Amino acid sequence: VATKLFTISGTPQNIDTDVFYTYTVTARNQSTGCVSEEQTGVIQVYPNHDLNLVSGSSTASQELCEGNALSADVIYEFGGGATSAEVIGLDGTGFDWIVSGNKLTISGTASLDVSTVTNINYTVNTIGNSCGNVSIGGTITLKPDSKLEHIVASGATNQIICEGEPIDNIQYEVTEAFWDYAVSGLPNGVSHSIDLTTKIITITGTPSENITSDQTYNYVIKAFNETSCDSPELNGIINVTAGPELTNKGSSATLDQSVCLD
Repeated sequence: VATKLFTISGTPQNIDTDVFYTYTVTARNQSTGCVSEEQTGVIQVYPNHDLNLVSGSSTASQELCEGNALSADVIYEFGGGATSAEVIGLDGTGFDWIVSGNKLTISGTASLDVSTVTNINYTVNTIGNSCGNVSIGGTITLKPDSKLEHIVASGATNQIICEGEPIDNIQYEVTEAFWDYAVSGLPNGVSHSIDLTTKIITITGTPSENITSDQTYNYVIKAFNETSCDSPELNGIINVTAGPELTNKGSSATLDQSVCLD
């Protein structure tokens, strides 16, 4: 009172939309009751930005094999002074984001070719009023898959052979991230092995089944690595043509006979 200064102070609370407060100040003479002219002002209050992960904490830190899609969409909800949002760090990765209403959704399939475990770090930023944006980070971890290639100089992946003949050796090379491999569908008598130094898998042998009609064997080969990411399956076909059969139509006694010469 002594300084005759009138002070307005404080901090607005619980604001989620833009609010304009118009206030009026008047002075009163306590002796005469006379009132001064009104002084009017406006306090403009803007809400802070809000940003929350609403799809579950595990969705923001997913691990997947290269070439695979996210197991679940990553969804953020924005509000308050934020009117939109954007993602930084996903360009060229195969993952996309879209804003619909007050939600931002990250989805997609990894397109990067990686040879080691690779972290893709991204940041979601709010866009809106001047009260400062909010950022939340996330990580997508890409694990390399094994890579398996047919060696063209070896036997063809699809072969036609006669019963009792060996196949031309078929070879595949594991060119990346090897831990183990599997082959299925080969005929009996045909086996597979791997040279752990060169990482070359060889399929070799002679079909051993006694067949009376042509047989087709569809085989599948794939490689694995320690991150549980498989290579794409490679397929081949071994066609075995049945050999001619000769059957004795008489009795067994007719096979061995004695005759006299005149």
